[in-house]
Amino acid sequence: MLLATVVGCAKAPMKPADPAPDEVLVSLPTSDEVTDYEEFIGHTEAIFSVEVRARVNGYLDKVNFNDGDEVEKGTTLFEIDARPYKATFDNTIAMLEQGQARLTRTTADHRRADALLQRNAIGREEYDRIQGDYAESKATIGAAKASLDMAQLNLDWTKVVAPISGLVSRRLVDPGNLIKADDTILTTIVSLDPIYVYFDIDERTVLKIRRLIAEGRVQSRTEAELPVQIALSDEENFPHQGTINFSDNRLDAGTGTLRVRGVVANPRTRAGVRTRLFSPNMFARIRLPIGKPHNSILISEQAIGTDQGRKYVYVVKNAKIKDKKTNKERDGELVAYQPIKIGSLNRGMRVVDEGLAMGEHVVITGLQRVRPGKEVVSRLMSDLDKAKPAKPSSGSPGSAKVTEAAPPTGPKPSAGPLAATPAPATSAGTTH
Repeated sequence: MLLATVVGCAKAPMKPADPAPDEVLVSLPTSDEVTDYEEFIGHTEAIFSVEVRARVNGYLDKVNFNDGDEVEKGTTLFEIDARPYKATFDNTIAMLEQGQARLTRTTADHRRADALLQRNAIGREEYDRIQGDYAESKATIGAAKASLDMAQLNLDWTKVVAPISGLVSRRLVDPGNLIKADDTILTTIVSLDPIYVYFDIDERTVLKIRRLIAEGRVQSRTEAELPVQIALSDEENFPHQGTINFSDNRLDAGTGTLRVRGVVANPRTRAGVRTRLFSPNMFARIRLPIGKPHNSILISEQAIGTDQGRKYVYVVKNAKIKDKKTNKERDGELVAYQPIKIGSLNRGMRVVDEGLAMGEHVVITGLQRVRPGKEVVSRLMSDLDKAKPAKPSSGSPGSAKVTEAAPPTGPKPSAGPLAATPAPATSAGTTH
């Protein structure tokens, strides 16, 4: 009887309290004026590239440059033995003088024959012979002048000059070797300033740009200068500015891309030296701005997750939460899964084109600890900055760095605007 009384007086065990919600760090999206752009991989090429060949046969006599020199147009690079061509030139001069002497004599004969013919003092046959000699001597002078011009050209071509200004390669033939006209490559020269940058645009981007041009939102290359930004392999930003000056007339059927060319200045790195930053066939990254600057929403890159190729963020929203112990609703914060469409990276922040609005609280740390519908306690990034005073680091006095917030050890009141009050703690197992 006593046992039954004791058992009847005991209360059922109380339900356990809800587990303490995790604390997450959130931030607000920012708005800034950005320009949409596309990035491509390309390479540099010289505007002019020449294989230097001789125009005459002969033995190489001199090399008048150092390998790798920067030369000006018209600089003498090689000299071929000119003695045979000088002899030919002198011979043509003598032939021309001989022809001029003969022309002088036949001119006088022709003048006398005209006078005699008028007095019928010369036969017709003799007159025709004198007149023919005169015409032949005039033609001989023309042929002699043409031979002299050719001899002069051959003599000039024994000096091989730089056809363009630029950087010369090493010599490919040493003095004493036989040079074959229009065949033997002596060296190469490439121009340096300015320089071309070639890159390929995929078909999807080509169609996007052409539709923007059709809508009047973007100007074509024929309407205005299109800027392009260039970075070399060791550069993170795009410090070099150029312009687009060519696009091919068709896409490559094999790759589905359109070849486009930009031009960029390539001055000397400093006064008094010949070194320039760009060289032909360098790897380059190209950023092509598309459209005019416009206001966009930006968030931290670390807040973005990937789900089977789709981008998403977790946002914290106010909600009514049913307490498991009291079965009553209370104010709290829940995590929501929000798909987004992202744009370009702008000064370390990612542009969000769709799926996010200003004022929403985006989770930026602890993405692995949260899931849709989970209760959390949010802490706003700006409040965290105010709560933690800057401490000078060992590397640079007076500097401070905000790091990822550590997970809380227990339920604490949040400093954020969406903070929820934790449920009061109670003791379980009380009996009468």
